[in-house]
Amino acid sequence: MKKKLLFAAGASLFAALVPLTACNFWGGINKKPSGKHEHTFSETWQYDETEHWHESTCGHDVTDGKNQHDFDNRNCIECGYLLPPEEKELTIDKLHFIWNTELYGYTVSANKEKIHSLKKIEIPASVNRYPVKGIDDLAFAKCNELTTVTIPDSVTDIGDAAFAYCKNLKSITVPDSVTKFGEAVFGYCESLTNVTIPNNLKTISYGMFAYCYRLTSIKIPYGVTSIQGGAFGFCKNLTNITIPDSVTEIESGVFMGCSGLTSIALPDSVTYIGNDAFFECSRLSNIMIPHGVSSIESDTFTNCNELISISIPVSVTNIKYAFSSCNNLSEIHFNGTIAQWNAIEKANEWDRDIRTYTVYCTDGQINK
Repeated sequence: MKKKLLFAAGASLFAALVPLTACNFWGGINKKPSGKHEHTFSETWQYDETEHWHESTCGHDVTDGKNQHDFDNRNCIECGYLLPPEEKELTIDKLHFIWNTELYGYTVSANKEKIHSLKKIEIPASVNRYPVKGIDDLAFAKCNELTTVTIPDSVTDIGDAAFAYCKNLKSITVPDSVTKFGEAVFGYCESLTNVTIPNNLKTISYGMFAYCYRLTSIKIPYGVTSIQGGAFGFCKNLTNITIPDSVTEIESGVFMGCSGLTSIALPDSVTYIGNDAFFECSRLSNIMIPHGVSSIESDTFTNCNELISISIPVSVTNIKYAFSSCNNLSEIHFNGTIAQWNAIEKANEWDRDIRTYTVYCTDGQINK
């Protein structure tokens, strides 16, 4: 009976102490309690439309300072929460603002009545105390006189084709606060030569810089994992691009028509290259396929007339009709044996347009 009581007492003590360790009550591994347990809380306020509170930082489901808002001029004097504005839509000079409940801030676009006179835009960080959080779809599309845009670090979202067809836009810096781009944001910005991509971006969106004819160089920041279809399509003067080893996917037609591209370094993090990815990169002379890629898709290198050499890793198990009109391709460097090369599934007449070439394997070569 005494043993049972001791066990029960010990179990109760252990159960009481376990939740305390989530708050570092022990003060470290194998250290004994040093005093009365106290929860810890974030200094930042959390809030909804009626209340505010501090969340715990110790892992427990408790809050501190929870109370109803105390408003003065629509502003909670304790936590800073602002009630939604009474004006959901307003125009200030050349800019038009619409309240966005999801972003809890205004989105901005051009005042269409003054669209043709817009040469320089400085988007404000706030309007009547409320943050400007987004740039609308087609916000400044076809502002043909626009040359300069300043985007504040309050903005997190830029919509589809927001600056498309701004033919005189030459340079733009996008702040790191922006984490979401729509499609074709800078499509057909024919004069764009310089752009800074934010460091917190995960995806280069569809057609983001398509037909930016004067864009010569771009650096994709580390953290981007996917370059979506046609992102740099027909940037015919693009000669220098930096792709970080965070990128895993290069989708269809990403560099289609980039006729100024002579070489490109693809990091080994890339495991997928979509069809038409380098379609009509007519000056591309050599390329190395990353080691994680398993398939060379249809028309990946179609009309790459100056392609002379390609390196293919042993990870590739399928080659589709990828080399149409690659008349000058003469060297294929395969990082595997002749038997492994022969085992690759190849499309019928995959090499039809290649005149003569040699496959260099680790144990010999194949002359065609």
